[in-house]
Amino acid sequence: MAPIGLDEIAVIGEGRTLYRPPRHDLLRLPLLGRLLKRRNGRLLLQLPLLLAALLLIYDGLTGPPLAPQNLATVGVWVHYRGLVMVALLLVGNLFCMGCPFTLSLIHICQWARI
Repeated sequence: MAPIGLDEIAVIGEGRTLYRPPRHDLLRLPLLGRLLKRRNGRLLLQLPLLLAALLLIYDGLTGPPLAPQNLATVGVWVHYRGLVMVALLLVGNLFCMGCPFTLSLIHICQWARI
């Protein structure tokens, strides 16, 4: 017997459906679905954010000492936080999936064979 997915289950109680499958499933889109299902799909989202974080760290250490003129301060505290709020509202957990902080943890665990 084949496993049943949640989109095939409709639990009925007192004449109404308690579970309704989502209308739009990102995993079923042709290009984005394949990217998210791939083993290294998450890595493709993490690398650009890691590069941006490294550039902001470099600018924070070598840029002007006055905070409003420093791209690291303005970029992180003004623009990035605003983009995070908008992205969380629009795509929810997809933005958190690209977090570069887990990238280092994965490689440390692989190196230490944990």
